[in-house]
Amino acid sequence: MSVKRNIDEIINSLGIPKLKETPHGFKGCCTINPDHIDSSPSMHIHLDKGHVKCFACGAYKPLFSFLIDNGVSFDESIEFMFTDFERNREETQGLKEYFLGRKIPKSMVDRGFSIKTLKHFEVGYDEFEKHITIPLRYPIGKTLFGIQFRQYPKKLWATENFNKDNFIYNFAPTEKRIYVEGFTDTWRTWQNGYPDVSATLSANPSDGQLEIMSQHKEIWLAYDNDEAGFRGAFKVHKELGRNVEIKMIPFQAHDAGDCTKEVWEAGINNLATFTEFEVAMITKNPELYERITKKHKYE
Repeated sequence: MSVKRNIDEIINSLGIPKLKETPHGFKGCCTINPDHIDSSPSMHIHLDKGHVKCFACGAYKPLFSFLIDNGVSFDESIEFMFTDFERNREETQGLKEYFLGRKIPKSMVDRGFSIKTLKHFEVGYDEFEKHITIPLRYPIGKTLFGIQFRQYPKKLWATENFNKDNFIYNFAPTEKRIYVEGFTDTWRTWQNGYPDVSATLSANPSDGQLEIMSQHKEIWLAYDNDEAGFRGAFKVHKELGRNVEIKMIPFQAHDAGDCTKEVWEAGINNLATFTEFEVAMITKNPELYERITKKHKYE
């Protein structure tokens, strides 16, 4: 069984010339631009921001891609996308399972989620603190990187060490994957018979999330049926559409979490290419299309 390496050990193993530690990570001679002959350390590896940048030639790469390109395994690379290194690096290791609620939240059962679904995603209720707990793991059932708390009516917060910008809920590196916005969207889609589903936890995926999403060959988008959700879909297509096939699930509900199995199946049966989705919007709602695609609106 191999010994798990920390991020410092991984960076030190990459053979970067003149590598030195800095308050925010490391610096060394540039290795991301093959045309740059760097005699002095100009490349900075920012662990807190999750990227690598050379301040001499301007080359840039997300930390995840940098690790993959240097031969680090996918599983080992992606683990460091989920932790905010700007905070105490030991906090994640100290996150205890006993912070998770042990009761099934009745409010979620009342919303139509089965006990099987809630147990699968380990959704709990803390009777003492009076809030729902949602573990943020990679992969499901493994390392706990954070906890999302939910309190009536819709107050949401997470543990301090958790960095949402570099985390995708229920992520797995499958060739084809459905993407939704939120936790309940994920649970409902899973309950409706589609387990390969993940959530970006907003309609505006970050650069770090888009980098993780780029590992799929095909993405089926089911963001909310509102302007923010449509704008997010255009952003995903703009950033990933050249290398990842993007398809749209035209479901007839506000969000995936509201879909009955019948409504969801109808959406799957009418799966559309992104071009078909775009043409339909131009035809049916040209004003909305203009607002969404206006420069910088969804970047």
